[in-house]
Amino acid sequence: MTERGPIVCATDLSPSGAEAVEIASRMAAATSSALQLVTVGGIPPDAVGAPKTEAERVYRERLERRYDAASNALDKERVRALSWGPHATATVLGGRAWEAIVEHARAAQASLIVVGPHGHEGPRSSTRRDLTEWILGSTADRILRHAPCPVLVGPRGDGHAPPIGGATWLIAVDFSEPARAALKLALKLSKACKAKLVALHVTHDPILRLDPAGEEEPFPPLDDVAKQMAEQKRAELIGLVKGELGTPIEVEVAVGDPAHEIASHARTLDAHMIVMGTHGRTGLSHFLLGSTAERTLRLSSVPILCVRA
Repeated sequence: MTERGPIVCATDLSPSGAEAVEIASRMAAATSSALQLVTVGGIPPDAVGAPKTEAERVYRERLERRYDAASNALDKERVRALSWGPHATATVLGGRAWEAIVEHARAAQASLIVVGPHGHEGPRSSTRRDLTEWILGSTADRILRHAPCPVLVGPRGDGHAPPIGGATWLIAVDFSEPARAALKLALKLSKACKAKLVALHVTHDPILRLDPAGEEEPFPPLDDVAKQMAEQKRAELIGLVKGELGTPIEVEVAVGDPAHEIASHARTLDAHMIVMGTHGRTGLSHFLLGSTAERTLRLSSVPILCVRA
């Protein structure tokens, strides 16, 4: 990754992919970055030799038609991207989607990857196919965990990408190194995009609020503890922002589940982007523990910029 590297936008050529292209184009124009549009669409005609059997010939023709269709559709997206101002190229990649995109971004020394949204929140039935998708995650999940640079994930919206300039961006801060990196990147990009920054820290409720009978009834002393914790975290957040950014921004503290509170505050503030750090867990730890960033992605209706330290 390099700060002056291109922005790589991976689209599946769907409506949500078109939103990602628009977001990437606007970001590239605001930051004076080159834009590289990519999609994964089969094998180019000259990639392999002549077919040896009739079945192989038919299969090869299908792959070539798929490649040509993807190439034509992607070039239309490139032309559309030019209307927002950045210099844009279009490349059809072959191979496994997330691996091809990550490898392309690494080779290009990309400064940012922009992808479409995740999809639904977990399995909706108990079929093996749905369970497998939940365990293995989506293309966006995998890119997020393996990318060599920050990843901006588009919203699960109505086909209209929110403007990123002149808007409010919400930065989720948990005091980790990725969160510090997210603060710094948000400041840099917000200056180029003329966006307002609001930092939010979410602290967990100090104790499960159940009385001995199991009824949900909050106790005033616990409310006091939560309030004291919130005020302490507010002071720490103000200190962190001042130390990392050298400039004051608005700060907020909430008590509750981080993913839900982040998404809720974004709606309340009418934020057009969420910026947050991610630890990029992989393997069994990711399956068992998940991550706040990935859970927020499934709840948010606005783009989320995920930053690893």
